[in-house]
Amino acid sequence: MLVATAALMTSCLTAHDVELRFVWDTEAAEELTNQKDVTGTVCGAMFDCVEALQADQGLFLKFPSEDAAAAAKQPNDELVRGIFLMRWSEGVPVEDKEFVTFVLENALQSGKEIPDALGTPNPLGSDLGTARP
Repeated sequence: MLVATAALMTSCLTAHDVELRFVWDTEAAEELTNQKDVTGTVCGAMFDCVEALQADQGLFLKFPSEDAAAAAKQPNDELVRGIFLMRWSEGVPVEDKEFVTFVLENALQSGKEIPDALGTPNPLGSDLGTARP
């Protein structure tokens, strides 16, 4: 019953509802170290973004539209869910990139951020999203 209620509550949420500052604060704190909100210095001045997060591993931006994100994309950047741009620093392990991307791709999507609650194995083998009482 709880899972069904959560699914109904989150079914209207979109990528625009995701806030970068909350996506990786606990789930990927080891993969993205020294996370810092840089929205005030980056958005508007350097990019047409609405949110910016800096970590030792890269710069992560949220844009108001897919067009704005595509316009800012450089060849090595990764676009996620159409409006998020991930600009990785050199030397970030592939496994860390994949995990961080997975967390963002599934943020606020019913059941995907809590795979154990639905009885499905976590594809990454960690305690990401372990159901809480």
